[in-house]
Amino acid sequence: MELFHLQTKNTSYAFTILPTGQLEHLYYGKKIRLDDPLVLSEKAVFPSGNCIVYDRNVPHISLEHRMLEYSTLGKGDIRQPIVEIIFPDTSYVSDFVFLKAEKRRGKEALDKLPSSYGSEDEIESIIITLKEKHHEIYLQLNYSAFFESDVIARSSKLINRSDMVISLKSLFSMQLDRDDIDWQIMTFDGHWGRERTPHLRDIGYGRSVVETLAGCSSNRQNPFFILKKAHTDEDLGECLGVNLIYSGNHQSNIEVSAYDRLRILSGIHPTQFDWPLQPEESFQSPEAVFSFSTAGLNGLSQQFHTFINQHIVRGEWKNKERPVVLNNWEATYFNFNENKILKLAREAASVGVECFVLDDGWFKNRKDDFRALGDWYTDTKKLPHGLKWLSKQIQSMNMNFGLWVEPEMINEDSDLYRSHPEWAVGRVDQIASLSRNQRVLDMSNPDVQDYLIERLSEIFEEAEVSFVKWDYNRIFSDHFGSTLDHQGKFTHSFILGTYRVLDELTKRFPSVLFESCASGGNRFDLGMLCYTPQIWTSDNTDALDRTVIQTGTSYGYPLSSISAHVSAVPNHQTRRISPLNSRLAVSSFGVFGCEINLNDCNEKQKKEIASHIALYKAYRNTLQYGTFYRIPCDKNQVRWMCVDQKKQSAIGMYFQSRNPVNVKSERFITRGLNEESYYSIKSVPFDMSILDFGDLINYVSPVHIKPNSLLHKTVDMFMKVKSEHENLEAYGDCLNLAGWALKQPFLAGLHEDARILFDQSARLYLFQQKESEIE
Repeated sequence: MELFHLQTKNTSYAFTILPTGQLEHLYYGKKIRLDDPLVLSEKAVFPSGNCIVYDRNVPHISLEHRMLEYSTLGKGDIRQPIVEIIFPDTSYVSDFVFLKAEKRRGKEALDKLPSSYGSEDEIESIIITLKEKHHEIYLQLNYSAFFESDVIARSSKLINRSDMVISLKSLFSMQLDRDDIDWQIMTFDGHWGRERTPHLRDIGYGRSVVETLAGCSSNRQNPFFILKKAHTDEDLGECLGVNLIYSGNHQSNIEVSAYDRLRILSGIHPTQFDWPLQPEESFQSPEAVFSFSTAGLNGLSQQFHTFINQHIVRGEWKNKERPVVLNNWEATYFNFNENKILKLAREAASVGVECFVLDDGWFKNRKDDFRALGDWYTDTKKLPHGLKWLSKQIQSMNMNFGLWVEPEMINEDSDLYRSHPEWAVGRVDQIASLSRNQRVLDMSNPDVQDYLIERLSEIFEEAEVSFVKWDYNRIFSDHFGSTLDHQGKFTHSFILGTYRVLDELTKRFPSVLFESCASGGNRFDLGMLCYTPQIWTSDNTDALDRTVIQTGTSYGYPLSSISAHVSAVPNHQTRRISPLNSRLAVSSFGVFGCEINLNDCNEKQKKEIASHIALYKAYRNTLQYGTFYRIPCDKNQVRWMCVDQKKQSAIGMYFQSRNPVNVKSERFITRGLNEESYYSIKSVPFDMSILDFGDLINYVSPVHIKPNSLLHKTVDMFMKVKSEHENLEAYGDCLNLAGWALKQPFLAGLHEDARILFDQSARLYLFQQKESEIE
């Protein structure tokens, strides 16, 4: 028996060829030494129960209870198959067996699809070719092992060399069978404003499904999911994560059979998919990626973070520090003109912002969201001097200029729609459904793609943009592409069209930083990250909600991809009021920026924002590319930590949702510090407003002060309550294993050594290796 054994730094993936020609999966998990596949190949001399005997000459092999690398319909494996084909006579039985294998260093890019990449030194690949027994149809299975990040990539390709047209009903990217079923599944679900909320449930017999039919990867269920053992926590235990490099409809099946076999399938959703394959044509699936860790959920996340930063994000912005931006949307919405924008920009420059992004409303007739989408020409009523002039003004303030676009959408009240109603998704003889008062532009149409490439190129050149926010504000309905010969191709062809436009524009403008957005995080996936190195995580900028959203996102995606902005209070989405320092702290764990209207901020607030931006810049590399840890803590709290690659500096966050009374003493236990090194620990200081204490001012005032009175506000102008000051030193092993004791919270008395906490209070702690310890 031939052994195929892919190895990464800490994992092994092994399979072999059965006597019947199928590929038997042997093992995936912690790295092992294996030289004989017979050691792990399933032993059998009789068929099991009433299972199908695949080959009467090999009566002891039934496919139903074997762990396999792929499966098909109609030959005894009654679990979900990796591929489903309908032949011209409407039969659907297919039978693929091993033909050949090729081993190589490195890997090839996928045709028309984004995929992972790397050098020959980093990647080991196996390409398996299977042949259908009765037809000249071939199934290619591609495997690539990324050594350092402990990730394996898989994809499938169906090749039709027969003389007939076949219908491809489904082709999943990966199949992974296992012989253990004691897993829990963690999914990342939600909707607008509550994206990627972690949910955990046990796996039972039958199928669990992670999927969407929204047309995009969606905020309903992200394509990323985790299988974990019940005892696995953030730091210890076995877990396995799966993701898909794709931005469209997706489905992952996690199936437990009657023989206690677990099967994972992940790929394009088969619903609404029907791809006619002509003779000499092929169909390439997207790429799926998966990783295994025995170091808990933090270990698994860190493997994906490394993989994405090194093998998904590409171009000039790979591993490059991202700028601090200010986006004008929440400050102005559609109601702006040149003077208002320039006034906001001057304030942005004064606090240290590096890029000013002009959001929706800059193009002609765009007074609201009912009109003008698709007409990508400057509104000279709002901006009489044009985008180029405005960009120059922004640049003169030592900031770069960024621009919002929503290329894949169109309003019916637009010149583009009036000229090309057939360019909108849907039949022209039927009334289409709307969302946010808009239609979807048909990205499966090559003419639409060409138009967008050229029109957007002209805008980007004219405006000298350095940053593009690429939005996508609705999901699919009325699925129909006017240029397609078969509507079963529509959803996938749409995604291919989007990828073609993004691929061309990012090549034409390699120095421009693209940020993906889709009503917030409705398209937060690895496919988009191949073109846009960062993604607007959620339209919900509330600090409390963002701790949940950003925590959930961090399980599968690095902080360098998580766009996080500080905004005004009451928050525009939740109406919640949280302290400014808390909003700044939460937004720091990712790509920091501002939505807040600086024109409405007082001098104290602007000073605090400027001070924090300076701090963020000092720790930017650590916060975007350091090793990230979610620290286990009370459910009322969130604790995060980022440690730089050399473990010389780190930054930690303490956040509490509600402020409990008379609580137990607490320790902050760190993660990731060098246990042999000696560190200083300092808290980031900030001032609290006297007004926040209300009537408590009379606890210290010699005269009675009415809360919120003129006298109260006058006192607040000259006096502030300062946060507690932490200034300690300790060894890394002490901090990682025992932590340090936090100061006592406020308990009916003010003291400089007491922590004064409110609802949604946060603290930032800085860790610095002592100079004598740095080599």
